Amino acid sequence: MPGNVVSSGMRRVGRIGFALALVLASAAPAFAASTSFRIEARVPVLCSVRAETPLEISDGGQVTGQAFEACNSGGYQVIAQYRPLAADEGAVLQYAGQTIQLPASGQAVVHVSNMATIQQVAYQLQSTHLDSPLAISLSLEPS
Repeated sequence: MPGNVVSSGMRRVGRIGFALALVLASAAPAFAASTSFRIEARVPVLCSVRAETPLEISDGGQVTGQAFEACNSGGYQVIAQYRPLAADEGAVLQYAGQTIQLPASGQAVVHVSNMATIQQVAYQLQSTHLDSPLAISLSLEPS
């Protein structure tokens, strides 16, 4: 009798395994033909600019250094902000190979990029005439 129980149990397991194999075999082509998936990722825009030394000068002064720009947006601009200049004041900023005579308004776009990047950019700030010290802060805005 114990032999019959084992053989009956084995037959039942065999039949279940066979039935499962038939179901999977018949479903596999239909499953493969109709299966698709989509992977999507959203990355937040992160942009920053940081000067290695402060962009601060007095009359007749000059400062040079490097700025670190990083932005994962498709484009960006670097903006210099400073106190408004009096009519007789002047300063020149060389940034990323461009020379900018700083306007009296207190703000100037000093660099524009049309792609995401991480880079170091050379700068030089010098005064032509200042009544009081000038400090520039840089900001980076994605386009």
